[in-house]
Amino acid sequence: MCTKECGRLTPPEEQDLIAAFEIVARDAFAFLTPAYQLLPSPMSTFDLDDARRRTPATATDVRYPFLAVVDFTGPNPPIRLSYWEREYHLELEVGANGSGYHPLAGWLDALGIEYDAVEDSGVATPTALARHARRLAMGLRDHFDEIRTAGPAVISRLGSQGAKTAARLNRTRDRAHTAFSEGRYETYVELLEPFEAALTVTERRKLEFARGKAAA
Repeated sequence: MCTKECGRLTPPEEQDLIAAFEIVARDAFAFLTPAYQLLPSPMSTFDLDDARRRTPATATDVRYPFLAVVDFTGPNPPIRLSYWEREYHLELEVGANGSGYHPLAGWLDALGIEYDAVEDSGVATPTALARHARRLAMGLRDHFDEIRTAGPAVISRLGSQGAKTAARLNRTRDRAHTAFSEGRYETYVELLEPFEAALTVTERRKLEFARGKAAA
C-alpha cells in the first residue's frame, strides 16, 4: 500500500491502479498495432525492495512499492510503458538499436523537437493514468516516424544523455530521495547533479530547490 511518500491523504489501492494501467496502456497505444505492427505483451508486475531489485508478482498480489510494464514489440523499434512505485511515475520509452531504451522526452531532445514538458509523477488515480497515457500516446504518434528512422547521429546523442549512466542513477536515486526527505540538500545535490540530464522533471525541480537550500 502507498506510504506517506505519495503525498495523498487516502492511499490508492495498488491493484486498482495496476488494472487501470493495463487498460490504458492497451487503449491509448492501440494505434501501434495496425500502423506499425507492434503487439502488446502481457503485463508484467514486480514487487521492489529498497534497492529496487525486482521480484515477479501477480497483479493481484503486488504491493507498494511496485513496477508494472507493458512492452510493444515487432518489426519497428520496441516501446515500453512502465508504471513505477514511490512517485507513481508513468514512463514511455522507445528502444534504440544497441543503446537500450530511452524516454520519449530524450528522443525529442536528441531530434531537436520542441515539446511541452509535463509532470509524469503523482499519477495516482485511474483518471490521471488515462490522461497521461493519452498525452504520451499523442506525442509518440506525432513523432514515431522520426524516431524509427533516426540515424546514428541521433542515437549517439541519446547515449550521451544518460544511457550509459542509467544503472548507476537507479542505484543512487533511493539514497538521494532519503537525503532530500531528511533535509540533507547538499547530499542530494552531490548525488544527483552528475546525472542531471537523465533526471525526471520532479527530480530536476527538487535539484534546483536543493541547490538553493544548499547555497543559503
